[in-house]
Amino acid sequence: MATGLPIFLNEARVSQLLDGQWLPLIDAMHQALLASALKHAVPPLRSFTPIRDEGIMLTMPGYVDFNNDVHEGEPVLACKVVTSFTGNSERENPLPNILGTILLFDVTSGKLTCVLEATEITARRTAAASVAATNILYKKRHSLSNSSDEPIVLGIFGAGVQGKNHALAFHAAYSNISEIRIWNHRLPKAERLVAELKTLGINQARVARTGRECAEGADILVTATSSSEPILFDEWVKNGAHINAVGSGRFHYCELDLPLYRRVKIYLDNESSGRNELRGLVVQGISLITSVGNVFLEPNLMPGKQDITVFHSIGMAAEDALAAQLVYKRHLLSRPSN
Repeated sequence: MATGLPIFLNEARVSQLLDGQWLPLIDAMHQALLASALKHAVPPLRSFTPIRDEGIMLTMPGYVDFNNDVHEGEPVLACKVVTSFTGNSERENPLPNILGTILLFDVTSGKLTCVLEATEITARRTAAASVAATNILYKKRHSLSNSSDEPIVLGIFGAGVQGKNHALAFHAAYSNISEIRIWNHRLPKAERLVAELKTLGINQARVARTGRECAEGADILVTATSSSEPILFDEWVKNGAHINAVGSGRFHYCELDLPLYRRVKIYLDNESSGRNELRGLVVQGISLITSVGNVFLEPNLMPGKQDITVFHSIGMAAEDALAAQLVYKRHLLSRPSN
């Protein structure tokens, strides 16, 4: 059982501990997807607390247990607290409008062991979850091995935090990516991201000047924008492609046009929350297949090679919990022994 005061890890320390850790983080997100499918993750609905007219607080508790006859892992108990105050950026000393904190608890006692600032964790675990889903819905479906030299084209819509992290995560996980196309509705932002990626040694990155240029012929696509209107259209996407839809517009399903939605097969991170968040698609007659974890566990659920698949990334408390656990463990290992 943990003793003493809880550890506090700020964003700078969290970032330091996650640098170079894409593969362990992707594996942790794979475990989160499996835990959700196996009902080893307890994901209560998010609670919303309005704060006068100024903001809102969301709490997202999560408990992940593991059944060792399937895979090994330590249980983890955590709660992410997110506050959203729209006036923060206008303060004399500006703050982000959205702030997040993850509380990590000792599973045997409930004692608070660690407090982690969560912006960096959330950004990176979201990209890592996309890669974990792609490993199942694209790589496994097309029978590609880790040593495959078959070139893969990645197209990313959005040059913000998620666009950058998805480029980094996929570059770390797929050695055979021949091209990383970046499109953004403001071209200079895409140009800046491509320049930054090249300084990091990702020479496959290039600017796509139109959405069509970004998507046509791409094997894997990522939509990571705040658009409230479609940015990815049916006629641009080839058969057999895989799409990670992670945008945060008005709804979770704004970025793809309706004809594309009618052609694809949609998979979720968590079935209950996914079906709730995407009910606007269901009422339009769009089917939601199952969770990605279920596809991994039940090979008969694997889509066909010519199908277009979509991973709708809503986000799960299990992802936050396992990512926080990874960071916490790395911090403990990095401390000098007494």
